[in-house]
Amino acid sequence: MIAIPREQYLRESTMPPVQEFRLDAGEFRITNGSRFVLRGAIAPSAGEIARQRIRQYWKCEGDVQIVSEPASLGAEEYFVEVSPEKIEIHADTAAALRYAFSTLRQLAESERGVMRAGWSQISCLKLHDFPALAFRGIHLCWFPESSETDLEKWIRMAAYCKFNYVVLESWGVFPFRSHPEFGWEEKRVPVETFRRLVALGKELGIRLIPQFNLFGHAAMSRCGTGKHAVLDLHPEFASLFEPDGWTWCLANPETRRVLTELALELYEAFDHPEFFHVGCDEAYNAGSCSLCARYDYSELFADHLRFFHDLFRERGCRIMMWHDMLLDRADPRWNGFICFGNRSLSELYKTLPKDIVICDWQYSPVFYPDGSPREDWITSEFFQNAGFDTLSCPWLSAELILSIGRHAAKKHQFGVLQTVWHKDRDGALDFYGAGSAAAWNPEAGSRPVVTVRQECFNRYVRDIAHDMNLMKYTDFGRHQYQVIPESHQN
Repeated sequence: MIAIPREQYLRESTMPPVQEFRLDAGEFRITNGSRFVLRGAIAPSAGEIARQRIRQYWKCEGDVQIVSEPASLGAEEYFVEVSPEKIEIHADTAAALRYAFSTLRQLAESERGVMRAGWSQISCLKLHDFPALAFRGIHLCWFPESSETDLEKWIRMAAYCKFNYVVLESWGVFPFRSHPEFGWEEKRVPVETFRRLVALGKELGIRLIPQFNLFGHAAMSRCGTGKHAVLDLHPEFASLFEPDGWTWCLANPETRRVLTELALELYEAFDHPEFFHVGCDEAYNAGSCSLCARYDYSELFADHLRFFHDLFRERGCRIMMWHDMLLDRADPRWNGFICFGNRSLSELYKTLPKDIVICDWQYSPVFYPDGSPREDWITSEFFQNAGFDTLSCPWLSAELILSIGRHAAKKHQFGVLQTVWHKDRDGALDFYGAGSAAAWNPEAGSRPVVTVRQECFNRYVRDIAHDMNLMKYTDFGRHQYQVIPESHQN
């Protein structure tokens, strides 16, 4: 194997890829008393952020100097210059400073040529970095099978890779006080755990957004499992759902009352976030009960959305929703794209408040009639042109993730929300490597060296494990096991 050039290695090992990078001669040694100069319109408290990062990342105390200057950079933009004498960071906000230190940590290496390293070092370089999109989110699920350690690990990794939002969806594990029957009792996660992770996110510079499904996915479980977080143990609540339990019964006034109480509990536990994700996807059996059949269902659904929009707007919070029920699946414009609505539901977007954030999820390549892949993701563009802030939401496949990111950046959309679902371990490299690139630097992200990025990503997972002081074999790495024991396969 021919070694790749060092500048190429360093550039391509950053996640997400930095915008501008130049390698110079020499190294800067990070030891006690090493000089760090912070330049810009940053507050004096930035010095403590820098000292804390130096202490955490490199186990030493840095000599941090702040040089105040008028603001001249974007809110998340930064410059870094590393020379043998010092590291100089130019940033105007705490967010940009955190991103600069994340990049420096990824570029650092241990002392060379010894058995036990005594310090870390960074090659001399210059870089300039900034995001392509304002909203850079990743969607995580807390399943009954998930561990608190894994959720914290992936939240920390999201911050490390310069995401600025995590949408956290509880699948029957949130401990609702108002209706404790709504979830599996033996799988409840203490509310203090949710609060701790929300606070951790703020410390890391990433904001957690709760998701609670107010339309489809009312079972709070994957449909293929046949489980239902409410009706398995409490069939007496069946009237709140459509007959098969997958979608909420919107015509029942008790449904709205219960959902309001549940949603506001989540909102409070997440410390009054600026967004609340209401789901609303894949409601295949919407309007199938005898009560809903008496109504104009499109008006019923519109009133449902407007109610929760107003409920959260009064609290200074914007709702987010999946797009698919708002597009007519029979409309030839959307051939190959994901959509599950009908003609009447497809007119609702004209009447909905425009401060709703539309999350357009597209999980498969779409092709032109000649067989060539499409790069124009026209469903997200449709909602954007209708006046909505739009998030493009990919899933698996680095190529697809980056294609969606390039389109979102080209069209100056609100951002990207990378979805994960149940593939948090198997798909981690794509979710955090390609997913962060899609929202930060999708053009550079389209040229990865796969082996380099995979091994570098594994190193970054170790960085997070060290931050968490993990000790157990099953807590390290992306997977709990290298070979899944038979006792865990069923």
